[in-house]
Amino acid sequence: MSLDEGNRHVCSLYYGKEHFLVKAVHFLNQGLQEGEKVFFYVEDDLKEQVLEAIDQQYQHSDQIEFISDLDLIEIYSQFGKEALQEELKTLSSGKFTKIRSLYQVSKAVKEVGQKAVLDLEQVMNEALEGSNLLVLCMYDVTDVIENDSLKPWLEQALSQHQCLLNGGEYLNLTASGLAV
Repeated sequence: MSLDEGNRHVCSLYYGKEHFLVKAVHFLNQGLQEGEKVFFYVEDDLKEQVLEAIDQQYQHSDQIEFISDLDLIEIYSQFGKEALQEELKTLSSGKFTKIRSLYQVSKAVKEVGQKAVLDLEQVMNEALEGSNLLVLCMYDVTDVIENDSLKPWLEQALSQHQCLLNGGEYLNLTASGLAV
């Protein structure tokens, strides 16, 4: 996906850690190969696996960095959308003209709860407008399959995204009227 297409807030579904790793590494490698700065936020036990699976030439470069989504959630919850936009501008400043970021949503939910994550998701499209950032939020459907009460939350969270990354293709959720 090209940042020139205007889609900045994308979601993806995965089932289990192996599926997550395949999708995450592909997404991050694509950004690295295109010369983008890439950030990622994943469970601690996956952090090293992601780094090991990244193309060797990028594994120790300043082009890839582990970050905390919690900083963004905290900034938004304490100071509002304008402060979030300023923080995103800070992330996107520097020598890289394009930035991509991957977030494992289940990690943030465990740390701050569903409401805080959903609150951030609801303003992310506006906050990313006019930026050079592409944000991929990855949702594990394992818990939804096993616990039907999470389905409405997942549906609401996914409805906040512009596109769904599915099988390497980006499906425009806002223009096509696709129901998630």
